[in-house]
Amino acid sequence: LASRATKYKNPDDFVKDIATTYHGTPFSPTTRGGIKEFDINKSGLSTRAKDAELGIFVTPDENFAGRFTYQVEQDWLTGAKKVTDGGTITPTAILSNNILDLGKLDKSVATSLVESGLVGNKSIEDVVKLSKTIDGQKELQEFIAGAYGDTGISMGERRSILKELGYDVVKNKVRHDGKGNVEMIVIDPNAIMTKQQLTDLYNQATSPKTEGVAPKPAPVDETPGYFQSKEAKNR
Repeated sequence: LASRATKYKNPDDFVKDIATTYHGTPFSPTTRGGIKEFDINKSGLSTRAKDAELGIFVTPDENFAGRFTYQVEQDWLTGAKKVTDGGTITPTAILSNNILDLGKLDKSVATSLVESGLVGNKSIEDVVKLSKTIDGQKELQEFIAGAYGDTGISMGERRSILKELGYDVVKNKVRHDGKGNVEMIVIDPNAIMTKQQLTDLYNQATSPKTEGVAPKPAPVDETPGYFQSKEAKNR
């Protein structure tokens, strides 16, 4: 990725080309450029949904990511709803092709999921059938994330199982505003970079290299009788 960065004239063009997914959050209102670095242990804090704890949620649809930049709070006594906006959208780049696409499950992948215990008591046929619909994909994603009661498998163990199966990202569709939106859950923090991290990488990759270059000698004061460097003269 660093060598690829050197082909761009500026960091903005590099980020625009590489960061093709977005993360929306109602938090970090003072960081208008978005989150600088993700902490996977804070996953799920904004939505408080159990399945959101699985990893870092991103989407290729920036407008859909904007849906998560505000919170809706309801007064339990009056029922009044309060919308709190002021969050940010962080451009992100997914660095791994090891993606579990819940919309494209064949019998082999379905078998591995069933044997892993991540999808509860569902059969192989159940898993394949659910993968064919938007609502079914979301149900599978929630099962994988342990959203349905105490299954005895911790969130960390779930990530480990997915990694053992060869995946860094879980991809599925979710129904929102009458259509299916793609969401991707990154379970390995090393498989994602934020806009700030990409910018830092660009600056590091394109900065002039000074390694092995001899330092320039100090200027010499050529005044008669003073053939010494200015640095030495001023000691």
